[in-house]
Amino acid sequence: MDLARFEHVSELPDQWDELAGHYFQQREFLAHCEAWNPCRQRYYLAQENGRAVAGAVLYSLRLSLLTYARFNLPISMQIVGVPCSVSCSGLIGPTDRATALHAGLQRREKGLLLALNLESSEQVPRGVAATWTLPTVTLEHSFRTWQEYLAAMRSDYRRRIRGILDRTDGVLIRKRECGGFAGEHHDLYLQVWRKSDARLERLTPAFFRRLPDRFRMLTAESNGKLAGWAIVLDADEGSYFFLGGVDHAAGAGHDVYLRLLVEVVRHGIESGATRIDLGQTAEIPKSRLGARRRSLYLGATHHNTLYRSALKRAIGFLGYRGQKPLHRVFGGAS
Repeated sequence: MDLARFEHVSELPDQWDELAGHYFQQREFLAHCEAWNPCRQRYYLAQENGRAVAGAVLYSLRLSLLTYARFNLPISMQIVGVPCSVSCSGLIGPTDRATALHAGLQRREKGLLLALNLESSEQVPRGVAATWTLPTVTLEHSFRTWQEYLAAMRSDYRRRIRGILDRTDGVLIRKRECGGFAGEHHDLYLQVWRKSDARLERLTPAFFRRLPDRFRMLTAESNGKLAGWAIVLDADEGSYFFLGGVDHAAGAGHDVYLRLLVEVVRHGIESGATRIDLGQTAEIPKSRLGARRRSLYLGATHHNTLYRSALKRAIGFLGYRGQKPLHRVFGGAS
């Protein structure tokens, strides 16, 4: 396996997108991140006999290593992942090749190397400490219409959605292009970002405003004032709830957030997507909409032998230990 490093997305060959399983791993989105969220991105491509077999996206940030333990221990780290808060991995390609590439990164990168959102424990090479990270919450379905989705629900969950709609009856939902993202939208994003237990990069208004054309923004307005927003993406592999913001200071932030979640699911169903990725936070309200958790992993290692040994002993403190109840939302065989 030959390993090549690239400093810019523009240098990557077409084969990169052929390996990527998610839109967020493709060159179009990575170029957007490189332009509007620069954090020393670099890219590795593994080849066998001149054919690309795996890839990795890396970036550098100074973050708290003990996020889930609720302690602040800021450390500079090299992250294998997409440089934006999405649930897909920074590794692309078949599991065996991606794992071999992951192992090769330990010899190329100095300091703490953290691989986020690995889809299986098989993507963690020997010698790398592994634990759980935030699961992703996804609704996979075969519903053709919004009404069909509601009809398949058990009555208590259907009543819950109707209650959300009733409580937010005065909220106006609009679908807009992301070019209209302004300071008021960013203020609500910062409200959510500051409340997050798993805080990563802080994105700028330009990052949202310059998103590629396939992204759309759902806005919630109450009494003529912006109360919340959610950005959705319709990709080949499904629909995504990308990021959002809510005015928690106004007092009705929780209901507005629930209404936006409902609208994200409605958008996904009406767009024809059979897989709706709702992201990695707020597991309980999302699971009450019929979504299921999918476990994800993180791997941590260090080029220094002593630090690597310490990581293996302390890995339990780095991981996500939350256990949320499952919800049986649909009746019958739905």
